[in-house]
Amino acid sequence: MSVNVSFVFTNGVFDLLHVGHVKVLQRAYWEALQTDSLLIVGVNSDESVRRIKGHSPIFPCSERVELVQSISGVFFAEAFDEDTPSRLIDEWRPHTIVKGGDYASDQVVGSERARVIIVPTVPGRSSSTIVERIRRDGYGNS
Repeated sequence: MSVNVSFVFTNGVFDLLHVGHVKVLQRAYWEALQTDSLLIVGVNSDESVRRIKGHSPIFPCSERVELVQSISGVFFAEAFDEDTPSRLIDEWRPHTIVKGGDYASDQVVGSERARVIIVPTVPGRSSSTIVERIRRDGYGNS
């Protein structure tokens, strides 16, 4: 007997998990439910984050993967060392890729192979802006 399983995919750094991440993951899970699919999430490795953003993430990759994996609806979270999730997309062959609104559909890696859904960003909610606010406002300084 052959089993045909389909996948929905999203990816990101997921450092300082915030409501923008939650909205993307919720939309990806909703899409998976609607299409009888499983949700796969790619998580940038520490090395990948350093190359792309020019700094290390706050939390190590193993913790970020564990955090994402613990979210209801996520079937599997997997780290990737490359700058893009192209390898994971080739391996999992998702029918749909869900990304945050800081991308246009044609900029999404894998857009030529899968349908792309863009979730609008939440203004002021990115890990980078949260870190900058903490630095600016001096949280933790007595």
